[in-house]
Formats: sequence, structure tokens, C-alpha cells
Amino acid sequence: ASQDGSRPWFTYLALNAPATLATDPGVKGPFQPQLEQVNPFTAFTEESSAKLINRYRNAVFQTDQRLGGLLEQLGTLGLAENTVVVITSDHGQEFNDSGHNQWGAGSNYSPYQLQVPLVVAWPGLPPARSTRQTSHLDVAPTLMQRLLGVRSPPHVYSSGVSLLTPSPRNWVLAGDQHHFVIYGEQQITEFNRQGDFRILERDSYQPLEDATPDMAMLIQVMNELHRFRAQP
Repeated sequence: ASQDGSRPWFTYLALNAPATLATDPGVKGPFQPQLEQVNPFTAFTEESSAKLINRYRNAVFQTDQRLGGLLEQLGTLGLAENTVVVITSDHGQEFNDSGHNQWGAGSNYSPYQLQVPLVVAWPGLPPARSTRQTSHLDVAPTLMQRLLGVRSPPHVYSSGVSLLTPSPRNWVLAGDQHHFVIYGEQQITEFNRQGDFRILERDSYQPLEDATPDMAMLIQVMNELHRFRAQP
């Protein structure tokens, strides 16, 4: 509301209620009964797990309401027709979905913890749904090419591709400072800096004991990782 409209502007808004399981005090969410106090050091029973999931759903519900209010405000201010809105999350939230007594995020690379929403509202573009693999790395090339007028090809400055370019992708890359994770169409390959690896079935996140790594894909990934390696 404080923008004067005469200059382009950018806003980054972090709504972290789903990650922290925060709900508005005194407001009863639609999913009940919910867990009133979250103690990460307490073992979850079947009953408390159901209440925990309800608390998460209520946190997501209240976040959706805030997003709805934000989008409504853009319309009220006459900004909806010239504002690009990107809605996504930094990680998913697991509730022991993989069956290894793991909760929350940051403990594995399963789809339950890595798969996130990604919704882009782009004035002038018709609604569409992409079924190909995407990554957070794709957001920057999308904005750079279509919004900021950058003419350099995305591979010069990013490992991502434009979300508006329907190019097929055989894999996407995830990980942290210790691990690299390749999400293929059917399998997940996890390996560390020492070269140890394991291969898992993508949907169930269960190890595939007899599977062998796709060497052609590994070479592609290693080449990509070395493209942006920091120089001493």
C-alpha cells in the first residue's frame, strides 16, 4: 500500500506458520482436535500424531487466509494486473510418511520433505499446469528472462531453466553442504562428497538394493556442479 506506483517494486514475504506450526491464539481452526502444545522431545502416539497433523493443517489454513488477503489487497489497489506473484515454500513437512520415525524437515530427502507448492500468477498469461519436474533454481531465470529483460541464456548464470519454457528435464538437483541429491523420473540418487551413494524408489523413498547409478546422468550432474565452483 505504501508504493506510489510510479516505480517498479519487489517484495519478499515469508509466512512461516506452517513450518513452526504456529496458529493464531484464540482462533479455532477448522481441523479439530488439534495439538495445543508442540514438544519435539515427546514421543508421538497415534492420537497425538493425528492432533499434530490437524495443527499443521490449521497453520496452513490460516496462511492461506493471509495469502488470500494479500491478493485481495493487490486487486483493491489496482496492482493485480501488473504484478507477478510467486508462491512457494522452502521445504515440505513430513509426519513419519516414510515410516522411519522422522518428522518435520531437514532429516531426509524424501518427496515428503522436498516437494513444495509452486504457483505463479503472471498477468497476461493464460492458466496452465506444468507436469514436468521443476526446481527453485528455475525461479530466477524465469524472472530474469521474462520480467527483467536479461538476454543472456540461463545456463550462463543459473542451473535452472525458465518455468515458461516447456523443455523436458530428466533430473533436478537438491542437497546441502554435505550431500547431493538427484531426483530422476523414477529414482532418487543420494551421494556425498566422499562418493558414497544410495538409490531409492522415488515415490516410496525405500532403498533399491540392486539398483545401479545412471552414469550418464551422474556425469551431467558433476559437470553442472563444477560450473559454479568457487575459485580460490
